[in-house]
Amino acid sequence: MEQTIRFFMETFGLSDAQSRVLAQEELLPMLQIIRQKWEQNQKELSVLHAERSFFLSAIDALPNPVFLKDDQLRFVFFNQKYQEFFNLKEGEYLGKRVTDLEYLAEEDREKYQQEDSALLKSQSVLQYEAGFHTADQGITETLYWSRGFTARETGAKGIIGEIVDISKEKKLQRELTRHTAALELLMEETKRTSRRDPVTKLYNRLALTEDIPAILERTKAEHRPLCGLITDIDAFKSINDTYGHMVGDEILNQFASVLTGSFRQGDLAIRYGGDEFVVILFDMALPVAKTVAERFRSRVREEVRLPDGKQVTISVGLTEFRHDEDFMQFLSRADEALYLAKNSGKNRVESL
Repeated sequence: MEQTIRFFMETFGLSDAQSRVLAQEELLPMLQIIRQKWEQNQKELSVLHAERSFFLSAIDALPNPVFLKDDQLRFVFFNQKYQEFFNLKEGEYLGKRVTDLEYLAEEDREKYQQEDSALLKSQSVLQYEAGFHTADQGITETLYWSRGFTARETGAKGIIGEIVDISKEKKLQRELTRHTAALELLMEETKRTSRRDPVTKLYNRLALTEDIPAILERTKAEHRPLCGLITDIDAFKSINDTYGHMVGDEILNQFASVLTGSFRQGDLAIRYGGDEFVVILFDMALPVAKTVAERFRSRVREEVRLPDGKQVTISVGLTEFRHDEDFMQFLSRADEALYLAKNSGKNRVESL
């Protein structure tokens, strides 16, 4: 009995007169029950307080800003990271709506308010990239996530959201994009260079072997004419031996300049090897190709000169593609025509 009375005196600050009232025997059973209930409630409150402290500490330990809103779209919780992210004081803006947040642009406040209203109603998830003005980084690129939810036991509705700082990842992504673009340009340049002859800047043999099979297949499918010629500089070895390779390269450059000027832009001009060149003439039948090849041969003789003023001549082998043959058959026949031009005195065009 004395312990129960002392408990009420200490807990509720009762006077001596009040304690004498409690000492009445008919009140003691009820007081003992009240004391037991109160102590049980205190234990339960202590457990709840410890659990709440644990969960709040866990949310504060998260590396990303987290917020919670009630069914009136008022903020009821910010974790520590959220306060640091926006430089807020403890408890600042709790009980406020997003439309009251002075650290957000006015147009953004209205947008978030509309989004929250829709999420609360639909109980759905929303996620997108957003930029926030933060205390220490200026505009920070983030992944903004929010969701409407309903509490299991009470049925209370709310909004929970998280802001993930992705500024480092976005910077890395931009750098990677720049490096990838630079690498693609480098690869394209390498591919382009690998298909070009370094002396004449014409396409090289690789370009011919890569492109011509598809070209011939398209020519077959479309039933269109196509001619090819092989040409080389007469006595080119003698030019190198007599004047040196630097002069030889200059002659090749002069020759290449005349070659590109003698044919259409869409025709394919290739340095096949040494002083041997191949030209593919699209949509051109053999009679017309002969005229074009003769004009080309004549221009070389008139425009390309050795250091002592002597003329440079060429021999040309010409043929028209036959739709029942392959690339090697086509090229071999043009080569046979070139051989015929050489054996017939050079400085001439022969066709097969």
